[in-house]
Amino acid sequence: MEKFYEKTLLEELHDIQDTYGYIPEEQIIRIAKTRNMPKSQVYGVISFYSMLHVKPRGRYIVRVCDSLSCHLNNSESVVEMIKEFLGIESGETTADKKFTLEVVECLGHCGRVR
Repeated sequence: MEKFYEKTLLEELHDIQDTYGYIPEEQIIRIAKTRNMPKSQVYGVISFYSMLHVKPRGRYIVRVCDSLSCHLNNSESVVEMIKEFLGIESGETTADKKFTLEVVECLGHCGRVR
């Protein structure tokens, strides 16, 4: 007898994001209804995982670390130059949907000297 496989919530959210590039509100409502759970619980899962998004994002994600060691090495000026060049603020996406800028905590590349 074949066992039925039901996707986990996280798998379903990833599939939706793969389809749309983000997780639209109407999909969150649908998931909450079909899984018989509060919409806030679905949002809680989405907000917990940094790789899930509820807004459209650019094709290219530009991430700049601003943790202490990077900040001391002038990451703030790098962010300012990128913001000026792209014409967006951190967390925003360019009008052509090509770039999204994110200022993030540690990317784990501090030990790499170039």
